[in-house]
Amino acid sequence: MDHALIPFALRKINGRIVDVDEVQQGLACGCICPSCQSPLIARKGEVKAWHFAHVSRADEGDTHSDCDFSWAVSVRLMMRQLLRDGLTIDLPELRDTVEIPFSRGPTALHTYEVVSPQSFPLPACDVDVRLGQTLVDILATVAGGTFAIYITHPERLVPDALRAPPAPCAGVVAINLMELAFEEDPRTKRHSYRQALQDFLISNTGAKSWVFHPQQASRRQAELEALRARQGQHSTGRSLPLPQTSRSQAMPPIPPPTPSHPARQAIPGDPLRYVCVRCDFRWGDQTGGMDECPQCGSLLMITRLRPPESPHH
Repeated sequence: MDHALIPFALRKINGRIVDVDEVQQGLACGCICPSCQSPLIARKGEVKAWHFAHVSRADEGDTHSDCDFSWAVSVRLMMRQLLRDGLTIDLPELRDTVEIPFSRGPTALHTYEVVSPQSFPLPACDVDVRLGQTLVDILATVAGGTFAIYITHPERLVPDALRAPPAPCAGVVAINLMELAFEEDPRTKRHSYRQALQDFLISNTGAKSWVFHPQQASRRQAELEALRARQGQHSTGRSLPLPQTSRSQAMPPIPPPTPSHPARQAIPGDPLRYVCVRCDFRWGDQTGGMDECPQCGSLLMITRLRPPESPHH
């Protein structure tokens, strides 16, 4: 659907946001623009997608310029009405990345999951209320505190204050309404937009993102401590595991860079015991030991070589 067309409008008689499919054609729709409060007509023809339009001089004595954000405002208000009426919505996963710079060698990056995707029954909630000093679209009380939803579009970005909301807060989620594509939904070919929008709110996790989650800070600290502990294995000789993650979240291997170090040779007669996966240099205890690669300085890419098998007699 063209974003210049308005799928929802404000019905004057009861203040509800309505779908163009729910009203009579033309001025009989009894609706106004949710953005500028100007009268609207319902256009329900056979060729163009059904939509509301501002009344022009030809339709009524007043002249009104079309609102730049009528589409976004009308969709946002219908989103709030549907959420307030009660929905179970799918929330996306939240992933984060920590890094530790080493004195020599590359920086270690580690990506992990803070929270898994989940279905969330939205309880009774308030619309257009403050969380701290910031107006949010939806605010509900759940276990752990308040839960907020903030609807975004290009002219309505997430305020920085919501990234550190007042406690106790169980989470803040943003929904980007520009991810909505009515023209790709078969329901809109029958000129009804409400159900398509409701399904978008329920199941589309790509349009949702976590602005704040109460577990993110503590989980980040735990991941950093685990990485620092692993870094300490080079001085103790013990191998400590990384935090438990799924295979897709494990620390990615660091690709071999273009060599920027001078070529080295192991000390003659020093039995080869280690290999650096990063630069393929091989050496023994006399040349450098297990602490780091004597050639490229890597701390993370060292592997012990298998001891040579004893010859059979």
